[in-house]
Amino acid sequence: MWVFSGKRKPGESDHSQIYPADFVQKHPQDHREQFAATLVDAYKTSNPATTVTRYSVFLEPGQIGSTTPHDHFHAMVLTDKSIRFTGVANALREKGIYASASTHEGYHSGFRYCWQPGSKKTLSDLDPTPFLPPEHPPPEVALRRPRTAAATKGRKATKPAKEAKSRRYSLGELKTLVRRENVRTVADLMLRAQRIPELEVFCLAHRKDLQKYVDTVWEISAAGDTVAEELRVARRMGMTRLELLSEAATALQCVCAGRYIPAYLAITEMQGVGGLLERAIIHALDVGRGKDSNLYLHGDADCGKSFVLDPLRLVYTSALTNPAPNERFGLENIHGKEIVLLHDFKGDELYCPWGNTLCWLEGKPVGLEVKGGGSFEYSGTAPVFFASGTTFRRIEKGLENVTETAMFGTRVRYIHFRISMEKSAVDRTLVSCGRCYAAHLAAYIGRAAA
Repeated sequence: MWVFSGKRKPGESDHSQIYPADFVQKHPQDHREQFAATLVDAYKTSNPATTVTRYSVFLEPGQIGSTTPHDHFHAMVLTDKSIRFTGVANALREKGIYASASTHEGYHSGFRYCWQPGSKKTLSDLDPTPFLPPEHPPPEVALRRPRTAAATKGRKATKPAKEAKSRRYSLGELKTLVRRENVRTVADLMLRAQRIPELEVFCLAHRKDLQKYVDTVWEISAAGDTVAEELRVARRMGMTRLELLSEAATALQCVCAGRYIPAYLAITEMQGVGGLLERAIIHALDVGRGKDSNLYLHGDADCGKSFVLDPLRLVYTSALTNPAPNERFGLENIHGKEIVLLHDFKGDELYCPWGNTLCWLEGKPVGLEVKGGGSFEYSGTAPVFFASGTTFRRIEKGLENVTETAMFGTRVRYIHFRISMEKSAVDRTLVSCGRCYAAHLAAYIGRAAA
């Protein structure tokens, strides 16, 4: 039987679930034992001809959002004959305790639910110090299903009764336990074996191999995670960047308590680029790398350029972010990336040879080298986002090649940030919020770039 005890909340009926507040407050050290004594006395008072042969009391924490949101007692009671619980409930109610009961398959069934971790409860959910009276059998005995009288009668008298074999703990059960309870060491496993007799026997029989079993479970789990990641990547590859942006607006968690976008808007308004910036970002995400598509923010330090671009890496988790400048191998990891994000671009850095750089930014297929030899043709569409202190300058032999500089300029869209954030009240310690950023940008999908 399950017993819920304590004072009712004002306005609740006698059948409400209530809490062991009275016993916890009056008997902080032994409230389980005090409640057990009160419960057994209620059985004696209401059913004098009935004997309580076994009982135990567990304190169970409430679960928020469940039908039992508050701490309550679970008590298992076994009597020598069947009774109606109404009399016991009335006797308890006279003492300010409101109880409900349910019949289990047997005492062992209810005791197992409260004593052993299972699919509904981990070890941390169980009462570490339940009350078991001195005459209560050891837990491993109380967990056993009793032999019924009918089964005993049906045995042939000429055939000696065989002792029932104890159930063996399987490797499948071990795998489930290890993953469900995050078991990482033999010590973790032994701790749980104290409550599961079959597991204790298993541990004793396989002591030398226990850590190997645990490690193997997690190796299999990691392989499964790899497959899941591959499926996730394949799914994302089938979506457009704007579809990924719209999905992120609802799928990601807000981490800024609604503070990021007000700060973002304060910066764009201060720089005079409100609306213009959003449409330019959407255009770049939509058409990909190409002339007048890649976005290049420039201005003095501390103008908010990186602040307004950084959340892109949270929306597009497969992003190439700040690769080391290298005129031969800087883009060797670009394959499969959704965007390229270059913070603190120096204004003259190259990530591949100059001719290839122009092809890359223009959106044409481009040959790229990889370290150790070899090359590949890149035909992906990942747009490039720059944040720099200055516009780009093509330097050759110490001098600017104005013509080549202009060619670079046709392949990006410049937006100038003119005002330092020191003159604003923007909190520069705010963390980037992918969800709020995506939701804000998604509102601009379908608007023409201006």
